[in-house]
Amino acid sequence: MPTMRWTSEPRTFPTSGCKLIDASTKIEEETLPSHIPESCYLVEQGEIMNDRYQVISKISYGGSSTVWLARDLLTHVVLKVYRLEIGVYNRIQSIETDHPGQTDIRKLLDHFCLHGPSGRHASHLIHTDLQMENLLLPAASPARMSKYEENVIKCPLPRKHNCGTIMPDFHRAPEVILGFPSWDYKVDSWGAGMLAWDTISTRPLITNHRKDGHWDDGAHIAELVALLGHPPRESTRQGTYSHLLWDANGNWTDLVPITDRSLEQAAA
Repeated sequence: MPTMRWTSEPRTFPTSGCKLIDASTKIEEETLPSHIPESCYLVEQGEIMNDRYQVISKISYGGSSTVWLARDLLTHVVLKVYRLEIGVYNRIQSIETDHPGQTDIRKLLDHFCLHGPSGRHASHLIHTDLQMENLLLPAASPARMSKYEENVIKCPLPRKHNCGTIMPDFHRAPEVILGFPSWDYKVDSWGAGMLAWDTISTRPLITNHRKDGHWDDGAHIAELVALLGHPPRESTRQGTYSHLLWDANGNWTDLVPITDRSLEQAAA
């Protein structure tokens, strides 16, 4: 129902004419090992949240959240629907600094709770993965955003016919892949390094190890060994899956062949 505070009318989105994806087919965040369907809020295109923000289209997703382009019925914003993270944003908001990088950090414009079948979910307007999709880049002009919105309505994207892993596969740190019982800020350092590579190189450092819809962790580790050498002996003892790749003496088990690819070749 329209409200007097709105300065523009909500858009009407098509309910037909788009390709339907079978409900049994896993897509996007559903393919992540950490995905728990019962804990997710099912966002609908055209939905108006908090009596103000209308959902336009999905633009990203992660292990604990989905990200959507939305209109606050005045301009365009980005909505992030998530299970955690509000504490991190509150901490960022509270820091007072004159560091020149402060202008490049996303901060909250607003936040509120959504109520779904499985309980409450938080939503905020704009982060944890370090990847190209999560960099703060200059926003498109209002004209471009409006054109994108019109394209979403005219050419609807495919949608599903519906009534503790972190980091993207290519960027995952060895500790995460091998199932270490705990890891710390060093995985973010790894992610920053992978992001730096993607920024300056035209080719990915890690090749695509996805087979039959599943990522091959063994092949990923084997490629890292080829690029960087074997990890310290203590590291091969910690991971839940390390014993599959190294024996008790720290020797490679040959379960997966180590590729003949060096870091120098990758950079060439």
